[in-house]
Amino acid sequence: MAKVVLPLLSAEARGKIADALVFFPLAHAKGGQPVRRWLKPANPQSAAQGTTRIKMAAMGSVIPKVLRIKSGQLTDSSLASQWKALCPANKIWNAFFVEKMGGSAFATINQALSDWANDMTASTGLFKTAAAALALEDTTLTYGVPSTITAGEKLFVAAHACYLNGITEAAVDAKSMDDTAITAFQKAFTDIS
Repeated sequence: MAKVVLPLLSAEARGKIADALVFFPLAHAKGGQPVRRWLKPANPQSAAQGTTRIKMAAMGSVIPKVLRIKSGQLTDSSLASQWKALCPANKIWNAFFVEKMGGSAFATINQALSDWANDMTASTGLFKTAAAALALEDTTLTYGVPSTITAGEKLFVAAHACYLNGITEAAVDAKSMDDTAITAFQKAFTDIS
């Protein structure tokens, strides 16, 4: 049942009316009471939805590893500083980083995951070791393809995106990185600028 409040010559409604309309307060709404059609929440957990969710979760979980605590304060690593400098003024740097890791219609992450699966040699183990040192964890979802994106794959995707966007510590593409380049990229997460 919607609650209706009538203070001095104005009206406000909140809540749902008979599975038909939902009234809600919106501080910046001008000229009336916001209202929308009531929709039954759905979570079908389709394969396509799972694929999107696991990729977004994997990319998003890289962001906290880019920030460091120094003397009790949240401080930018050199990688965060470079992404902030690269970020357009109308965007948030961490969302921009995730956007660049994903690419248009997930093209960037799909390319990186394909490179990881097809072209990797000894550097696979090096990325896994670097990811473990950064305390990155695997991302798993019971539906969707892939069902797991490993910590090493996440670091590889981040390195691929950094290379494509000219970040200093990713001078070569992730699939061409050797031990020295992977170690330098890992340090970019922990070095405070």
